[in-house]
Amino acid sequence: ALDAVWLIDFATSVDLPLFTDMCKFEMSCLFEYAFIPMTPRLLLDFATSIEDNWTSLNVGDWLRVDQHVAEEVLKRFAQVDAVRLFNMPQSQ
Repeated sequence: ALDAVWLIDFATSVDLPLFTDMCKFEMSCLFEYAFIPMTPRLLLDFATSIEDNWTSLNVGDWLRVDQHVAEEVLKRFAQVDAVRLFNMPQSQ
């Protein structure tokens, strides 16, 4: 939840390495609360251009759309010239 308040309750803590809580907080900030700009090239790099992999990777879940919609988007990105795809901003 983006509106969560972080409090560390040391009364119920157990013996763990010194920076465990700080690392948990940092990872939450990086991966749960931060928005990573997803460019078409980055999406295609993660999914690869091999269509057979897209179903097993559940690329639809990545974009929160139906699987066939995500696969169609990736097919179109795969057809784009690599230089154009590299220079394509997120807004396109």
